[in-house]
Amino acid sequence: MSEAQKPPSVDVTFYIPCLDEEATVGPTLEMVAEASRRHGLRAEALVYDDGSTDGTGRVARQVIERLRAESPDFEGEVVRQEVSQGLGANFFAGASRGRGERYMLVNGDFSERAETLHDVLERLGEADEVATIFADGDVRGPIRRGLSRLFTAAV
Repeated sequence: MSEAQKPPSVDVTFYIPCLDEEATVGPTLEMVAEASRRHGLRAEALVYDDGSTDGTGRVARQVIERLRAESPDFEGEVVRQEVSQGLGANFFAGASRGRGERYMLVNGDFSERAETLHDVLERLGEADEVATIFADGDVRGPIRRGLSRLFTAAV
């Protein structure tokens, strides 16, 4: 069997972009691992630490190590970018690196709700693509909401 014909080694790869998410990357990883277990999925988390100046990468590595020990169906890796590459560049790099049959973005700032993640995972295979919108103003905070609105207006 050629490399292209081999079945994926994991069901889903979670791309988790982070920039200074030391306080939130751990809960994000835990949410992803719990949702994967709940749905019986073999999962891989690719944390892209995109030039963080805090302990994002360190925390992510520690949590991934613990989650791996708790579940043989969970794998993870931290990819450190010394200089920020941006969300899009890292998204495509993660898609090339990931080994999952499916690929899903979950923000490292813990802005997604666990229920939404469960809803998406529950319906895997029903569509080729699923686009989720996470618009919880309470999670983003007023400054981030304002910046989002300015950017949207400018575009």
